[in-house]
Amino acid sequence: MMAKHRSEGDYACPACFEYGWLKDYVKENSTKEGTCPSCRSRRQPLIPVAALYDPFHNLISSYKPAEGPPLEHGTPIVDLIQDDWEVFSERLVERGGAGALLETILHSGWDDDSGEPPLGASDPYVARHRTWSHDTLADIWEEFAERVKEDPTREMEFRGPDFDQFPVGEDLLGRRTASEPAGTVYYRARPGFVKTEEGRLEPHSGAGIGAPPPERAKAGRANPEGKVVMYCADQETTAVAEIRPARGEYVSVAEVRANRELNILDLATEPEWPNPFTDETVNYWVEFAALLAAFADELGRPLRYRDDPVDYIPSQKLTDLIERAGVDGIRYPSAMSPGGTNVVLFDPKVVDIRPSRLVEVTETKVSYTDVY
Repeated sequence: MMAKHRSEGDYACPACFEYGWLKDYVKENSTKEGTCPSCRSRRQPLIPVAALYDPFHNLISSYKPAEGPPLEHGTPIVDLIQDDWEVFSERLVERGGAGALLETILHSGWDDDSGEPPLGASDPYVARHRTWSHDTLADIWEEFAERVKEDPTREMEFRGPDFDQFPVGEDLLGRRTASEPAGTVYYRARPGFVKTEEGRLEPHSGAGIGAPPPERAKAGRANPEGKVVMYCADQETTAVAEIRPARGEYVSVAEVRANRELNILDLATEPEWPNPFTDETVNYWVEFAALLAAFADELGRPLRYRDDPVDYIPSQKLTDLIERAGVDGIRYPSAMSPGGTNVVLFDPKVVDIRPSRLVEVTETKVSYTDVY
């Protein structure tokens, strides 16, 4: 026997929802047209709420009841899914109908013989991926990072036993890489200038503003000492900000242009999120996106003279795996220029250096937070 929260005549319409896939689903599967009993919109295609049970059941499976005490750590499930996915329309939320519609949909498929109580819209829930305590992608990264720090010389295979659970292959490259055409412009900056015999100031240019030779290549978050890569930026202001100049200093800047098509792993843009109504692995992909965001933050953090170079090794190892997988570079957010993006290119020869300019820094901005 199936218990129903309301009568089987309950309907919803596209105007009840904000999530694009739901709106389309309702239109494609509507059975009649009229005034929606849920949001009171007129002349709308209507779908029986029971037809929405399976998609919403899949959505709710990404969450679990908050365990207590105290249950205050949870959030009403209707608020949680609205904050995470913008499920319901503003119209329905303002009318106070989102919770009632959620209950109606899920109660339409509730089996009262299951032993489980019917879901209440105000029941406190938490997202499963936010409560995992082991075997998450973040935990795998932490474990990998610790192993690398303990034995930095150890070789890691792309899909070897030490890294076989870490999704660097198709999961990463298939979803987050972008092809950038030949001629794509990036920017490179270097502090200072060259002073000619006549006393004229000229910018560093050509090889002088390009990637350093191996003997001068210092360790970074994407390269070990001695490995030559090209750090650059998508915006000129970001390239200048990344070298952290003081006000009044001179900086040499130049365009660098891709001389062939490049395959770039893009960690700076919002990922393509899974559809929580149809994708049964939504927990995995949400956790995966969080992992990549953490890696991007690691790449973007400025180097400090007091850093322990051993701390760079985990990201260097992951970067090496990505390079060996056939990627030309990685794009990641800039910590020095909010809103700006950096690109590290694994082979500096894939770009041609254009003529340089010499600029003077006229303004810098300082912000800070307490450490102790």
